[in-house]
Amino acid sequence: MGDGNGVNLDAAIYKVSKLSIGHVVFLDSSIVSIPLDEYKSALGVEHVMILGFNHMLGKIWAFDFEHCRYAVT
Repeated sequence: MGDGNGVNLDAAIYKVSKLSIGHVVFLDSSIVSIPLDEYKSALGVEHVMILGFNHMLGKIWAFDFEHCRYAVT
């Protein structure tokens, strides 16, 4: 896997039977784990999460990027 600058990154892939984000449950998810420390320091936030299309589809998401909050229904 590569980043936006073309630098190769190691990525771990996990198959998760049940993933909860807030009170919403996603079943049979594939999770890719990559280091996002560079993005966290650039954005000045503690947590960075990138959601795939399959997790966004069919849900109503609300993001408050300034305060690093989200809601999902």
